[in-house]
Amino acid sequence: MRLLHPRALELHEFFENVTLEYAILSHTCEQEEVTYQDTQDPSAQEKAGYTKIRHYCEEAARDGYKLSGSTRSVSTRPAASS
Repeated sequence: MRLLHPRALELHEFFENVTLEYAILSHTCEQEEVTYQDTQDPSAQEKAGYTKIRHYCEEAARDGYKLSGSTRSVSTRPAASS
């Protein structure tokens, strides 16, 4: 499982079967969604979807969560064929 640290906006991976408390963003897809691959590239911060993630993480941090997740921000999407 991949979760975001809401203050640092860094992904953390959890491979063990552990119980974690985290906030989750449930949302619909829009243009310029951020995928896991995008998080590896600093230019992803320019995408419209990154702003949504940043605001969501700010809210999660204010609510006291140390981890947060999203069904879209941490998903894996296959590369488009040319």
